[in-house]
Amino acid sequence: MSDHRVIDENNILQATKEAMKKAIAECEIMLGQALAEFDEAESDTELSDGGRELGESGFARPRKLDYVLFDAVKIEDLDLPQQGIIKGDSKVLAIAAASIVAKVTRDRMMVEYAEEYPWYAFESNKGYGTAAHYEGIREHGTCPIHRMSFLKNMH
Repeated sequence: MSDHRVIDENNILQATKEAMKKAIAECEIMLGQALAEFDEAESDTELSDGGRELGESGFARPRKLDYVLFDAVKIEDLDLPQQGIIKGDSKVLAIAAASIVAKVTRDRMMVEYAEEYPWYAFESNKGYGTAAHYEGIREHGTCPIHRMSFLKNMH
């Protein structure tokens, strides 16, 4: 994820792409660790029905990332084959699931921020300005988590 400072500095699209690249890098690290642990714990055997590697326990051997799907975007400097799918969250189950996880995570964060900054109605706007949110800004000013680039047109 990207915080408000990165969004304000780079714009939300670039911040999103940077967060995606970080997530991919972290996923590759985690998969590499899983591969090492798997190889250490089990000896691999190959199946004749398509070459999927299974350990003695019958679990599939973890693999490295080989292709990335995105909802509509393309990341120019990514060293993996990729595809940006327009309306991907309605066409690809994995993209839909990732979108839900991201939204639920952000919604939970906003509820936590509402406890810290109760006058902004973060628990109900979930990142989208509402009348109550803007009223809180007018009465109390901005708080440290506000994305200033989103408040340029506020009167």
